[in-house]
Amino acid sequence: MEPDQLAGWVAEATGERVTGIERIALGFSRSTFLVTTVAGRELVARLDVPDGPLAGTQVSLAREREVHQALRGQRLPRPELIASAADGSALLFERSPGTHELGHLTTADREAVLDDYLDRIADLHLLRPDELDLPSRRAEAGTNPIVAELDRWEAALDRRSRRPWPLLSLAFRALRRHAPEPEPADLVLCHGDVGPRNFLHDGRRVTALLDWEFWHVGEPFDDLAWWIWRAHERSCGCGDLPTQLRRWSARTGIALDGRRIDYYTVAVRLRSVVVAVVALDNQARGVDHSVLLSIVWTLSYQIARDLLHLEGAELDLDWAATEEPSAAFGEEALGYLGRDVRELLVPDAGTPEARRQAGAVLTYAEHLVAVARLGPSVRQADDADLRRLIGLERDSDRIDQCLDELVRGGHPEAELTQLLGRRAYRRLQLWPSAFARSATPPIRIADLLGSGA
Repeated sequence: MEPDQLAGWVAEATGERVTGIERIALGFSRSTFLVTTVAGRELVARLDVPDGPLAGTQVSLAREREVHQALRGQRLPRPELIASAADGSALLFERSPGTHELGHLTTADREAVLDDYLDRIADLHLLRPDELDLPSRRAEAGTNPIVAELDRWEAALDRRSRRPWPLLSLAFRALRRHAPEPEPADLVLCHGDVGPRNFLHDGRRVTALLDWEFWHVGEPFDDLAWWIWRAHERSCGCGDLPTQLRRWSARTGIALDGRRIDYYTVAVRLRSVVVAVVALDNQARGVDHSVLLSIVWTLSYQIARDLLHLEGAELDLDWAATEEPSAAFGEEALGYLGRDVRELLVPDAGTPEARRQAGAVLTYAEHLVAVARLGPSVRQADDADLRRLIGLERDSDRIDQCLDELVRGGHPEAELTQLLGRRAYRRLQLWPSAFARSATPPIRIADLLGSGA
């Protein structure tokens, strides 16, 4: 459905004339609109972006509609589905009260909201998937649901990416090899994207769970891994993680399994980087590409590190960047660009959107300075790795293709994972802010909770 058709469709679905439409989000594959009617109703419409990165994949609005229909009658706060387009390209909801912002809350109120959110996720996990009408799950009968989820995302990558991503191919293969085989009684309905901004609250309690497009049936530790990544690795001020995990365990009666949670943390990173790379490959509109570019290398580095950890090995990072201050013509101007953006543009940005845009410009400026200073060192190390491990000379148009052929041709995975991990680590240093955030040690839940967890 095109946005200019939205008013007529809403009027037909509700019997009320539309008096206002405001776009409130343009995501990777969905546009979200706030719609008001002559009766004073506030509705939310989600529309497919036809050329979006995940368009034409199983990660669709039709699949999201399925879970909302299945959850009708359940005591779980979520937007009420009013209508769906016949072709599955649009969903219409009643607007839920509340906000997704947390920054304005006192520490006590924020902790109360987060505790309530984890309780609501626990309530979701207490539902029995066999008692819900989920046609797509029946279509996967007889398949390990963990493998089915990996298949769904690899198919999305294959369909929507425009270049090879050899590390991601290695990751899908390794995660299938290490995939748990849960008993049917251990399976739950997973939200699939648990974390800040994916729920609304009124300052004390959660009023709605949002963004169900990644839902699936699997082990509950998958959702816990999303919480760890989104609320504790990418954010701060989201409470004490061990206490939160134990709270969830007490409410669900499900024992924590640190090793399985660590497995799903890798799967979370993999799905997240798939979204980022297909957005880049398809030149997604309305998103901050500076974030996507830096997060691709952050997650690639972390995935390589974690894949090796699953095999009992560590990523070899015996390399230090060498600065070459005179490596690039115009580097002095690049340095002043970064300084001017940081000192002049960012402080004067009045609105949150203006501050975000100024921050993106600063990210690019810092990146260009880092490329000027570190780029030659990074390229030399890449060349040495390629020659030493697989006998390749650098060819910017063919490296990823050659590496992908080696992945698919059975070259030793450990060697390739080491090479690709080091390559990602070096490129991550060209995005200074992202590199600084990634420098903290990984959260290993098996270690955090003790070997018995």
